[in-house]
Amino acid sequence: MTVFHFRLAAAAAIILFVAASAAQAASVITFGFTGETTSTGGSTVPVGSILPGEFAFRSDAVDEASTSNIGQYALLTGSITVDGQTLVMNHSITCCSFVNVLDNWGPSNIDRYNVSIGFSGQILGGQAFYRLAFNLEDESRTAFSSDALPLTPPSLAAFPDPAQSLIANGGIANPPVMTYDILSLALISSV
Repeated sequence: MTVFHFRLAAAAAIILFVAASAAQAASVITFGFTGETTSTGGSTVPVGSILPGEFAFRSDAVDEASTSNIGQYALLTGSITVDGQTLVMNHSITCCSFVNVLDNWGPSNIDRYNVSIGFSGQILGGQAFYRLAFNLEDESRTAFSSDALPLTPPSLAAFPDPAQSLIANGGIANPPVMTYDILSLALISSV
């Protein structure tokens, strides 16, 4: 083998290694959701409004919770559109932007899928929004078998409780500004 052939073989091996490493790299997964307002708490947004939103996380997100049946995973982005205006996640509010997966959790041993997005007081419909959260709860404990982050959206059918609600509230000490029923949760992209 000549020096040229040796270098060519080495370059090919490096290219194959880089390609294999890239194939194993984490993806950014984006879920979309829609909600329908059920109460508006003084906001100018009418009851019955359809509100689309989305959130994204890494497929290799680290579980930040130290409890065996609670998984907490950081969000990369999050948003919701209300009355034609989009609220976008504030990256400086790390305490409030995550996905929680709870498996057989709490005194009732429920399964729960919780999404929380921090906004930092953006004004919308005459109200200041600080946080959006929605909780899907399954009292039959069959929605999850662990606290691992699902890379595909959990089926809403797995959460039979009709109180699937999305809450946008005006600060920690204030009551909800708006409440919503979750109508859909779907995969938008995985790149």
